[in-house]
Amino acid sequence: MGVELSRSPKQEAEFVVNLVLTPIGIVVTILRFVATSHSSRNPGLEDWMAISGTLFFVLTNLGSLSAIGILNGRDMAMEILEAPDSYGHIRKWNLASIYFYFVHVLCVKLSVLALYYRIFGIRRIYRIWIYALGACQLVLAVAACVLQAFQCRPMATYWDPSVTGQCTQPGPVALIGETPNSLIDVAMVSLAIVMIRSLQLPRSTKLKL
Repeated sequence: MGVELSRSPKQEAEFVVNLVLTPIGIVVTILRFVATSHSSRNPGLEDWMAISGTLFFVLTNLGSLSAIGILNGRDMAMEILEAPDSYGHIRKWNLASIYFYFVHVLCVKLSVLALYYRIFGIRRIYRIWIYALGACQLVLAVAACVLQAFQCRPMATYWDPSVTGQCTQPGPVALIGETPNSLIDVAMVSLAIVMIRSLQLPRSTKLKL
């Protein structure tokens, strides 16, 4: 059977986006290390966390691509009726991608916070905020993994329609996780603005930073 993703515009769009962004993410991380080498600085915690984030970013996208490849333009309802085994594989890839995503986000945030610490950690108040935001993101990642594990009771209900059980709708679960995740984003940007404003630099340089 050939590629029939055109039957599902959503799957086709997701396939193209993942196929394009995955190599871009890898190249950007490589360039980061090239820049670090040219600056005569040894790779620090933020660089290694960036590598970890890229690894889980790639795994997240590969999980999504694998699920799309199995579906191949068909909708989930059709897959349950016509190929329940394939449906199970799709849902397992989907679940793996979700967990990879949680770790990816954690690594990316910790990479940024480690950069903050290297540049601004000399001030105690900034160190406190950096540690606090890192701890919040870590707790959120653990909580998201636990919530995802209990989305379906029993868990096998997630990938096996023959198992009797109940699953919570993914919308509320995503809202519970992404709302504090977005608030941490806002807090990290706000902290960066505060720290940059304290630097003795021209206004134009601060705006660029």
